[in-house]
Amino acid sequence: MKTFTIVHAALVQFIIIQLLVVPTLSLVSRTGPKTGPTPSKPPQTPTSTVSDSSVSDSSVSLPPSPIVSILGPPTPTVWSHFASLQTPQTINLGQGYPSTSPPQFCLDSLQETVKSGSRIHQYTKSDGHPPLVEQLCKRYSKHMGEEITEENVAVTVGASQALYLSLQTLISPGDEVLIFEPYFDLYINQIKLAGGIPVPVPLDYAVNPLSGQKEWLLNPTTLSNSITPKTRCLIFNSPHNPTGKVFTTSEMSTISSLLLPHSSRITLLSDEVYKYIIHSPPPSSPPTSPPGHTMISSLYPNTLTISSSGKTFSATGWQVGWIIGPKPLLKPIKQMLPYVQFCACSITQDALAKALPLSDSTYTLNGIVYKDYYEYLKLSYVKRRDALIEALEGAGFGVPDYEKVGGGGFFIFAEVTEDIIKRVKESTNGKEYFEMGRTKDWALCEYFIKEVGVGMIPSSPFFSEERVKEGISEKFVRVAFCGEVEDIEEAGRRIRCKEGGDVEACEI
Repeated sequence: MKTFTIVHAALVQFIIIQLLVVPTLSLVSRTGPKTGPTPSKPPQTPTSTVSDSSVSDSSVSLPPSPIVSILGPPTPTVWSHFASLQTPQTINLGQGYPSTSPPQFCLDSLQETVKSGSRIHQYTKSDGHPPLVEQLCKRYSKHMGEEITEENVAVTVGASQALYLSLQTLISPGDEVLIFEPYFDLYINQIKLAGGIPVPVPLDYAVNPLSGQKEWLLNPTTLSNSITPKTRCLIFNSPHNPTGKVFTTSEMSTISSLLLPHSSRITLLSDEVYKYIIHSPPPSSPPTSPPGHTMISSLYPNTLTISSSGKTFSATGWQVGWIIGPKPLLKPIKQMLPYVQFCACSITQDALAKALPLSDSTYTLNGIVYKDYYEYLKLSYVKRRDALIEALEGAGFGVPDYEKVGGGGFFIFAEVTEDIIKRVKESTNGKEYFEMGRTKDWALCEYFIKEVGVGMIPSSPFFSEERVKEGISEKFVRVAFCGEVEDIEEAGRRIRCKEGGDVEACEI
């Protein structure tokens, strides 16, 4: 009875805090409070352009819970909106997941697990299947130069849940969480659901003196000015979604030097789901081991590292993620896990435990022998990236020169040039897309998916309302190259035919 009373009192206290405090929280910048755009609503886009079914119900209409209210009214997201515009003929370059199957050694491991007996089809440990935890301990001990034991590991249902649990155990109402802008839109509402306030830290889009190219660059002054007594976390994502930026060694040193004086209260959340997809290592940074590993070692006592198997092994549906960190930060996460889900899928955890050692061995595909799976992974994405660059350049978009700048993940944040806007406006039906009150990036993406049959994602959802009003988001679209090379090449043919005036492409 005593335990029940304590839990009941804690629950009542939480609900009161959510009712009184959380509704007042908003997206802020150093210039004053700002309410960020709901990622699900296209900025400056009339809601009437998005069809949404409604169901008549004679039942009593109940108000949403305080937690659900944080998310705002249910509206289509940018993802659901553009998905609704697809046809069977659409080539989707907006998707954020691979279109290829996992490598054969992963499929073989999965099959072996499924047939291994009845026990594996039941629950496993809440904080991680022991064979997988053992593999993660071995890998991260090597990667981090720290002794990683099972106390330093928690396995979750994908990386999104890993981030959710991390924020839930770290954030108190009113705490501020720094995120580099442009940012992955998921971060905003996960921070708000924890009672926190998202604080965008804009990256500069400027010429890098070292490369002579325009890049997304960390501005030390901007980051320093964003740290306040209320700052509780910084979410660090490299390779970076949506820009594809790979933070340099120098930039990571800057982050370390700015956070170390506040190490007693600021935790670094390092989102590393793309860490093995470094198709162009930053020329200004020395090679890392493993390639692309982004750990800021000086901050390990204050870092939670989040990753997953989905992007690396083309297995996003396996939903196996994990958190690595010091015991004091992992302890509350492990305490929460059984009450969020009893355990992540035991079958995919076991299959991954079998597959991880194999990924480090010689890998053969189509008669070509690679040093290991990760060498193949890099080269395959370089091939897809180059095919996409050719397509985008043919249409008039600005793209990074990856001979001179770093790049990772499988996105290109393509620059919208005046040339491409002019071409589209002069094409059949093109002009009308820019006369409906939409931002240019949104109008352009709707034009391409409807008129050309190629899906892209506008950049507006990755920026705060303040930056959208400044017009920075109109200058970019996010394009993915995680599909089949043949599909990317076909998308390029369509774009060149429609926008580039390439008669031969139209005749293929």
